[in-house]
Amino acid sequence: MNPLARAHSSESGSVVLSVLVAVVVVTVLAFGLLTNSTAAYRMQASNVRRVQAVLLAEGGAEAAYNLLKTDPSYRQNTGFTATIGSESVTGTISVDGSSYMITSTAAVGSQSHSVSLEVKTVAPPPPPIYGYGLYAGESVEGTNNNIVKGSDIVSGGPISGFETSPGFAIRPNETSFEFPILDPEEYRGYPAPEVYPGDDSRIIVNGYRFFDGALGNLSMNSVRIESPSGDGVLFINGDLLAKNNLEFSGNITVIVAGDMHCKNSLGGLDKLHLVVGGDIDLKNNMTLTGTVTVGGSFKAKNNTTVTFRAVGDSGVPGYDPTEIAGWSREWVR
Repeated sequence: MNPLARAHSSESGSVVLSVLVAVVVVTVLAFGLLTNSTAAYRMQASNVRRVQAVLLAEGGAEAAYNLLKTDPSYRQNTGFTATIGSESVTGTISVDGSSYMITSTAAVGSQSHSVSLEVKTVAPPPPPIYGYGLYAGESVEGTNNNIVKGSDIVSGGPISGFETSPGFAIRPNETSFEFPILDPEEYRGYPAPEVYPGDDSRIIVNGYRFFDGALGNLSMNSVRIESPSGDGVLFINGDLLAKNNLEFSGNITVIVAGDMHCKNSLGGLDKLHLVVGGDIDLKNNMTLTGTVTVGGSFKAKNNTTVTFRAVGDSGVPGYDPTEIAGWSREWVR
Protein backbone atom coordinates (compact mmCIF):
# COMPACT_ATOMS: atom_id res chain seq x y z
CA MET A 1 0.00 0.00 0.00
CA ASN A 2 1.01 3.49 -0.70
CA PRO A 3 2.75 4.90 2.40
CA LEU A 4 0.90 8.16 1.94
CA ALA A 5 -2.47 6.36 2.05
CA ARG A 6 -1.47 4.49 5.20
CA ALA A 7 -0.55 7.76 6.91
CA HIS A 8 -3.83 9.34 5.90
CA SER A 9 -5.81 6.36 7.22
CA SER A 10 -3.95 6.52 10.56
CA GLU A 11 -4.70 10.21 10.91
CA SER A 12 -8.40 9.64 10.18
CA GLY A 13 -8.57 6.96 12.87
CA SER A 14 -6.94 9.28 15.40
CA VAL A 15 -9.42 12.05 14.60
CA VAL A 16 -12.36 9.68 15.01
CA LEU A 17 -10.99 8.43 18.32
CA SER A 18 -10.47 11.97 19.53
CA VAL A 19 -14.00 12.91 18.56
CA LEU A 20 -15.37 9.86 20.33
CA VAL A 21 -13.41 10.69 23.46
CA ALA A 22 -14.62 14.26 23.30
CA VAL A 23 -18.22 13.12 22.88
CA VAL A 24 -17.90 10.79 25.89
CA VAL A 25 -16.36 13.55 28.03
CA VAL A 26 -19.04 16.02 27.00
CA THR A 27 -21.74 13.43 27.69
CA VAL A 28 -20.33 12.65 31.14
CA LEU A 29 -20.06 16.33 31.94
CA ALA A 30 -23.58 16.99 30.70
CA PHE A 31 -24.93 14.07 32.71
CA GLY A 32 -23.10 15.34 35.78
CA LEU A 33 -24.43 18.83 35.27
CA LEU A 34 -27.94 17.45 34.76
CA THR A 35 -27.67 15.32 37.91
CA ASN A 36 -26.39 18.26 39.93
CA SER A 37 -29.09 20.49 38.54
CA THR A 38 -31.78 17.94 39.42
CA ALA A 39 -30.40 17.57 42.95
CA ALA A 40 -30.20 21.31 43.34
CA TYR A 41 -33.75 21.68 42.09
CA ARG A 42 -34.98 19.03 44.49
CA MET A 43 -33.09 20.66 47.36
CA GLN A 44 -34.49 24.05 46.46
CA ALA A 45 -38.02 22.64 46.26
CA SER A 46 -37.54 20.93 49.64
CA ASN A 47 -36.31 24.19 51.18
CA VAL A 48 -39.33 26.00 49.78
CA ARG A 49 -41.65 23.41 51.35
CA ARG A 50 -39.76 23.67 54.66
CA VAL A 51 -40.09 27.46 54.72
CA GLN A 52 -43.77 27.15 53.85
CA ALA A 53 -44.25 24.68 56.73
CA VAL A 54 -42.48 27.04 59.16
CA LEU A 55 -44.63 29.99 58.08
CA LEU A 56 -47.81 27.96 58.32
CA ALA A 57 -46.89 26.66 61.80
CA GLU A 58 -46.14 30.19 62.99
CA GLY A 59 -49.43 31.37 61.51
CA GLY A 60 -51.24 28.64 63.44
CA ALA A 61 -49.56 29.70 66.68
CA GLU A 62 -50.57 33.32 66.04
CA ALA A 63 -54.15 32.22 65.44
CA ALA A 64 -54.16 30.27 68.73
CA TYR A 65 -52.72 33.31 70.52
CA ASN A 66 -55.65 35.41 69.28
CA LEU A 67 -58.06 32.73 70.48
CA LEU A 68 -56.47 32.86 73.93
CA LYS A 69 -56.99 36.59 74.17
CA THR A 70 -60.56 36.62 72.91
CA ASP A 71 -62.11 33.30 73.94
CA PRO A 72 -61.75 32.18 77.59
CA SER A 73 -62.71 28.62 76.64
CA TYR A 74 -59.21 28.20 75.18
CA ARG A 75 -57.54 29.07 78.52
CA GLN A 76 -57.20 25.41 79.46
CA ASN A 77 -55.30 22.37 78.24
CA THR A 78 -56.81 21.88 74.81
CA GLY A 79 -56.13 21.31 71.12
CA PHE A 80 -56.85 23.69 68.27
CA THR A 81 -57.14 23.73 64.49
CA ALA A 82 -56.47 26.87 62.46
CA THR A 83 -57.02 27.54 58.77
CA ILE A 84 -54.22 29.55 57.16
CA GLY A 85 -55.16 30.33 53.59
CA SER A 86 -56.15 26.98 52.11
CA GLU A 87 -54.04 24.98 54.59
CA SER A 88 -54.99 23.49 57.95
CA VAL A 89 -52.70 23.72 61.00
CA THR A 90 -53.13 21.78 64.24
CA GLY A 91 -51.63 22.22 67.68
CA THR A 92 -52.09 22.24 71.43
CA ILE A 93 -52.42 24.81 74.21
CA SER A 94 -51.05 23.80 77.60
CA VAL A 95 -51.53 25.78 80.81
CA ASP A 96 -49.05 26.32 83.63
CA GLY A 97 -50.45 28.79 86.14
CA SER A 98 -50.67 32.14 84.39
CA SER A 99 -48.57 30.94 81.44
CA TYR A 100 -49.59 29.14 78.26
CA MET A 101 -47.47 27.15 75.80
CA ILE A 102 -48.80 27.03 72.24
CA THR A 103 -47.35 24.27 70.05
CA SER A 104 -48.32 24.45 66.37
CA THR A 105 -47.47 21.94 63.62
CA ALA A 106 -47.83 22.25 59.82
CA ALA A 107 -46.87 19.96 56.93
CA VAL A 108 -46.18 20.82 53.29
CA GLY A 109 -45.46 17.75 51.18
CA SER A 110 -42.80 15.73 52.93
CA GLN A 111 -41.75 18.67 55.10
CA SER A 112 -43.25 19.06 58.61
CA HIS A 113 -42.36 21.72 61.15
CA SER A 114 -43.43 22.59 64.71
CA VAL A 115 -43.07 25.88 66.57
CA SER A 116 -43.69 26.86 70.20
CA LEU A 117 -44.96 30.19 71.46
CA GLU A 118 -44.91 30.95 75.20
CA VAL A 119 -47.64 33.34 76.33
CA LYS A 120 -47.87 34.90 79.78
CA THR A 121 -50.72 36.89 81.26
CA VAL A 122 -50.13 40.05 83.26
CA ALA A 123 -52.53 40.51 86.17
CA PRO A 124 -53.57 44.00 87.29
CA PRO A 125 -51.90 45.23 90.47
CA PRO A 126 -53.95 44.85 93.66
CA PRO A 127 -55.40 48.00 95.27
CA PRO A 128 -52.73 49.97 97.16
CA ILE A 129 -54.36 49.32 100.55
CA TYR A 130 -53.12 45.71 100.33
CA GLY A 131 -49.51 46.76 99.85
CA TYR A 132 -48.63 46.62 103.57
CA GLY A 133 -48.22 44.02 106.25
CA LEU A 134 -50.48 46.00 108.56
CA TYR A 135 -53.09 48.63 107.73
CA ALA A 136 -55.82 49.88 110.08
CA GLY A 137 -58.29 52.58 109.12
CA GLU A 138 -58.63 54.06 112.64
CA SER A 139 -55.57 53.19 114.73
CA VAL A 140 -52.78 50.69 115.49
CA GLU A 141 -51.94 50.07 119.14
CA GLY A 142 -49.47 47.66 120.72
CA THR A 143 -47.72 47.47 124.08
CA ASN A 144 -44.68 45.21 123.89
CA ASN A 145 -42.43 43.62 121.26
CA ASN A 146 -44.56 44.13 118.15
CA ILE A 147 -43.07 44.38 114.65
CA VAL A 148 -44.00 44.33 110.98
CA LYS A 149 -41.29 42.97 108.70
CA GLY A 150 -40.90 43.80 105.02
CA SER A 151 -43.29 46.75 104.72
CA ASP A 152 -44.50 50.03 106.19
CA ILE A 153 -47.19 50.21 108.86
CA VAL A 154 -50.05 52.45 107.75
CA SER A 155 -53.06 53.80 109.62
CA GLY A 156 -55.72 56.45 109.14
CA GLY A 157 -55.08 57.44 112.77
CA PRO A 158 -52.34 57.09 115.40
CA ILE A 159 -49.79 54.26 115.54
CA SER A 160 -48.10 53.25 118.79
CA GLY A 161 -46.26 50.27 120.25
CA PHE A 162 -45.06 48.90 116.89
CA GLU A 163 -41.83 49.01 114.93
CA THR A 164 -40.78 47.97 111.43
CA SER A 165 -37.79 46.18 110.01
CA PRO A 166 -34.95 48.46 108.76
CA GLY A 167 -35.76 50.48 105.66
CA PHE A 168 -39.50 50.74 106.29
CA ALA A 169 -41.62 53.45 107.88
CA ILE A 170 -44.46 54.00 110.34
CA ARG A 171 -47.11 56.13 108.61
CA PRO A 172 -49.91 57.40 110.89
CA ASN A 173 -52.78 59.65 109.83
CA GLU A 174 -52.68 58.40 106.24
CA THR A 175 -56.10 59.16 104.75
CA SER A 176 -55.49 58.43 101.08
CA PHE A 177 -56.67 54.79 101.15
CA GLU A 178 -60.20 53.54 100.62
CA PHE A 179 -61.15 50.41 102.54
CA PRO A 180 -62.65 47.72 100.30
CA ILE A 181 -66.38 47.04 100.35
CA LEU A 182 -67.20 43.80 102.19
CA ASP A 183 -70.43 42.83 100.47
CA PRO A 184 -71.82 39.48 101.68
CA GLU A 185 -74.02 39.22 98.59
CA GLU A 186 -70.90 38.69 96.47
CA TYR A 187 -70.12 35.54 98.47
CA ARG A 188 -73.52 34.27 99.61
CA GLY A 189 -73.83 31.84 96.71
CA TYR A 190 -70.79 29.84 97.86
CA PRO A 191 -71.29 26.81 100.15
CA ALA A 192 -70.65 26.92 103.87
CA PRO A 193 -67.33 25.64 105.17
CA GLU A 194 -67.21 22.08 106.44
CA VAL A 195 -66.67 21.08 110.06
CA TYR A 196 -64.14 18.38 110.84
CA PRO A 197 -65.96 15.23 111.99
CA GLY A 198 -66.08 15.09 115.77
CA ASP A 199 -64.40 18.49 116.25
CA ASP A 200 -66.56 21.55 115.65
CA SER A 201 -63.59 23.85 116.35
CA ARG A 202 -61.89 22.79 113.08
CA ILE A 203 -63.30 24.58 110.04
CA ILE A 204 -62.45 23.21 106.58
CA VAL A 205 -62.24 25.68 103.69
CA ASN A 206 -61.78 24.34 100.15
CA GLY A 207 -62.05 27.06 97.51
CA TYR A 208 -64.52 29.87 98.24
CA ARG A 209 -66.79 29.49 101.27
CA PHE A 210 -69.43 31.66 102.98
CA PHE A 211 -70.47 31.61 106.65
CA ASP A 212 -73.49 33.66 107.73
CA GLY A 213 -73.19 34.80 111.35
CA ALA A 214 -70.52 34.76 114.05
CA LEU A 215 -67.94 32.00 113.72
CA GLY A 216 -66.76 30.70 117.09
CA ASN A 217 -67.41 32.36 120.42
CA LEU A 218 -65.50 33.62 123.41
CA SER A 219 -66.20 30.42 125.35
CA MET A 220 -64.46 28.26 122.74
CA ASN A 221 -60.87 27.64 123.69
CA SER A 222 -59.63 27.56 120.11
CA VAL A 223 -60.74 27.80 116.49
CA ARG A 224 -58.72 26.30 113.65
CA ILE A 225 -59.43 27.23 110.00
CA GLU A 226 -57.83 24.89 107.48
CA SER A 227 -57.43 24.98 103.71
CA PRO A 228 -56.12 21.46 102.91
CA SER A 229 -56.54 21.71 99.13
CA GLY A 230 -54.39 24.84 98.72
CA ASP A 231 -55.67 28.39 98.49
CA GLY A 232 -58.97 29.04 100.24
CA VAL A 233 -61.21 32.07 100.77
CA LEU A 234 -63.65 32.30 103.70
CA PHE A 235 -66.15 35.15 104.04
CA ILE A 236 -67.62 35.43 107.57
CA ASN A 237 -70.72 37.61 107.65
CA GLY A 238 -70.29 38.38 111.35
CA ASP A 239 -67.53 38.15 113.98
CA LEU A 240 -64.63 35.70 114.30
CA LEU A 241 -64.13 34.81 117.96
CA ALA A 242 -62.07 32.50 120.13
CA LYS A 243 -61.33 32.48 123.84
CA ASN A 244 -57.65 31.72 123.30
CA ASN A 245 -56.23 30.47 120.01
CA LEU A 246 -57.04 31.24 116.39
CA GLU A 247 -55.05 28.96 114.12
CA PHE A 248 -54.84 28.88 110.33
CA SER A 249 -53.46 26.16 108.09
CA GLY A 250 -52.81 26.47 104.35
CA ASN A 251 -52.69 29.52 102.12
CA ILE A 252 -55.92 31.25 103.02
CA THR A 253 -57.78 34.56 102.86
CA VAL A 254 -60.22 35.23 105.70
CA ILE A 255 -62.69 38.10 105.30
CA VAL A 256 -64.57 39.12 108.44
CA ALA A 257 -67.45 41.58 108.08
CA GLY A 258 -67.52 42.23 111.84
CA ASP A 259 -64.82 42.10 114.55
CA MET A 260 -62.13 39.58 115.37
CA HIS A 261 -61.09 38.70 118.95
CA CYS A 262 -58.78 36.15 120.49
CA LYS A 263 -56.66 36.08 123.62
CA ASN A 264 -53.55 34.12 122.67
CA SER A 265 -51.71 32.70 119.68
CA LEU A 266 -53.13 33.86 116.39
CA GLY A 267 -51.43 32.70 113.20
CA GLY A 268 -50.17 29.73 111.24
CA LEU A 269 -47.25 28.35 109.26
CA ASP A 270 -48.52 29.30 105.79
CA LYS A 271 -49.62 32.53 104.09
CA LEU A 272 -52.62 34.28 105.64
CA HIS A 273 -54.44 37.41 104.46
CA LEU A 274 -56.86 38.89 106.99
CA VAL A 275 -59.42 41.50 105.92
CA VAL A 276 -61.58 42.65 108.84
CA GLY A 277 -64.27 45.29 108.46
CA GLY A 278 -64.49 46.09 112.18
CA ASP A 279 -61.78 45.86 114.87
CA ILE A 280 -59.10 43.30 115.71
CA ASP A 281 -58.43 42.84 119.42
CA LEU A 282 -55.59 40.48 120.28
CA LYS A 283 -53.75 39.85 123.48
CA ASN A 284 -50.59 37.83 122.94
CA ASN A 285 -48.48 36.01 120.40
CA MET A 286 -49.68 36.72 116.89
CA THR A 287 -47.32 35.42 114.20
CA LEU A 288 -48.35 35.37 110.57
CA THR A 289 -46.95 35.73 107.07
CA GLY A 290 -49.18 37.78 104.77
CA THR A 291 -51.23 40.92 105.38
CA VAL A 292 -53.64 42.35 107.95
CA THR A 293 -56.09 44.94 106.59
CA VAL A 294 -58.53 46.38 109.13
CA GLY A 295 -61.31 48.91 108.67
CA GLY A 296 -61.38 49.90 112.34
CA SER A 297 -58.69 49.61 115.01
CA PHE A 298 -55.96 47.03 115.52
CA LYS A 299 -54.89 46.23 119.09
CA ALA A 300 -52.22 43.75 120.16
CA LYS A 301 -50.73 43.43 123.61
CA ASN A 302 -47.53 41.38 123.29
CA ASN A 303 -45.32 39.62 120.74
CA THR A 304 -46.97 40.36 117.42
CA THR A 305 -44.96 39.65 114.26
CA VAL A 306 -46.34 40.19 110.77
CA THR A 307 -44.07 39.30 107.84
CA PHE A 308 -45.41 40.91 104.69
CA ARG A 309 -46.26 38.79 101.67
CA ALA A 310 -48.08 40.29 98.68
CA VAL A 311 -51.71 39.41 97.93
CA GLY A 312 -51.09 38.98 94.19
CA ASP A 313 -52.39 35.38 94.12
CA SER A 314 -55.18 35.78 96.68
CA GLY A 315 -58.90 36.49 96.46
CA VAL A 316 -59.05 39.55 98.71
CA PRO A 317 -62.09 41.86 98.31
CA GLY A 318 -61.83 44.31 95.46
CA TYR A 319 -59.20 42.31 93.61
CA ASP A 320 -59.43 39.38 91.23
CA PRO A 321 -56.01 37.84 90.44
CA THR A 322 -57.50 35.98 87.48
CA GLU A 323 -58.25 39.21 85.62
CA ILE A 324 -55.91 39.92 82.73
CA ALA A 325 -54.43 43.37 82.26
CA GLY A 326 -52.07 42.41 79.45
CA TRP A 327 -50.23 39.67 77.57
CA SER A 328 -46.59 38.96 76.83
CA ARG A 329 -45.28 36.44 74.29
CA GLU A 330 -41.99 34.87 73.27
CA TRP A 331 -41.04 32.33 70.61
CA VAL A 332 -39.33 29.28 72.08
CA ARG A 333 -36.50 28.34 69.73
